[in-house]
Amino acid sequence: MAGTTFAQERAEKNVSMDCDDIQGAIDHIIDDDLFKLHLPIASTCREHALALKEWIGKPGSKMIVDEFLAELGKNLSEVVTRLTNGKKLCAGREKMWTSYHKLRTSENFRMRWKTFFSNCQSDKTSEIHPVLYQRLTDILYKKMLGRKMALNRTAGEADCDPLTITEENALRYAAGYVCRQVKKI
Repeated sequence: MAGTTFAQERAEKNVSMDCDDIQGAIDHIIDDDLFKLHLPIASTCREHALALKEWIGKPGSKMIVDEFLAELGKNLSEVVTRLTNGKKLCAGREKMWTSYHKLRTSENFRMRWKTFFSNCQSDKTSEIHPVLYQRLTDILYKKMLGRKMALNRTAGEADCDPLTITEENALRYAAGYVCRQVKKI
């Protein structure tokens, strides 16, 4: 990668998705109590997830899965915006989630998922229910978002030191004072 720094290459590598990510998302759906309910949508989505898991495990599917995940990862990473502190934090979050919603409801996005499922060569996955691919997208996006936000932490940031006994006592005193004042009102 000419012209990119080591940090950029590392960020791209850590934010990209692979077969393990989609396998994990599918396992999450299979194990989710919501998809174990005896409802037509839930059972259909669970059956499709099982069929998809089986197909992804086959040796010939790796290239199709990798190609799809590369495209999906690119689309999702474009949506993730770097959140900053201060007044722009809320605006950044709102913009990010608005962009995410626009992406996942776009016709192009839905067609990519339908094309991917049609490549699964299984009758069960030919007409996939939108709830399944929306939930898969949601799980993958949150995983990517977590990775991206972990990368945005600077080396200078550290977790807070535990409170000393004196600080803890002061905190308890202040909390007690607030509770007493609220109780008086």
